[in-house]
Amino acid sequence: MGLLIPEDFDLTLLKNDSERDVVIALRDQLTDGWYIIPSLRLATRIRDHELDVVLMHRDYGIADIEVKGHRVSIREGVWCSSGSQMNPQPMEQARNNAGSLKRQLERHDESLFKHTKVRYAVAFPNTKEIQ
Repeated sequence: MGLLIPEDFDLTLLKNDSERDVVIALRDQLTDGWYIIPSLRLATRIRDHELDVVLMHRDYGIADIEVKGHRVSIREGVWCSSGSQMNPQPMEQARNNAGSLKRQLERHDESLFKHTKVRYAVAFPNTKEIQ
C-alpha cells in the first residue's frame, strides 16, 4: 500500500474527483515503499507549477503524474477535449513539470539528485478509449 505524504492528507482538498480517484487508486494498489504526494505546488523563477501527483520510491525513483479528468480525443496528433485543443498539451505539461521538479531537487541537493531521473505520465481516468 502506498503512503500519502503527509500521512494525514485530507483527500477532500483535491480540486476534482478525478485527481482524488487516481490518488486513492495509487494509495490502495501500489506496494509498500511508494510515497504519494498529491497536489504539489512548485514555484520557479519562470512560473508556478501544480503537479497533480508525485510518486517516489527509493528503488524506482520519482514520477510526476498529471491527471486529466475530462474525456479526450486526438485529432491529427493534437490532444483535444470537448472539440478544442488542450493547452498545454498533456504530455508537454507533464514533461515540463517533471523537468521543473528535477531542477528544484538538484538546487536543493545536487549531489543527491543529480543522477535521479524524474519520469512523467498522464492519467485519463474518465477516458475509456481515445479516438
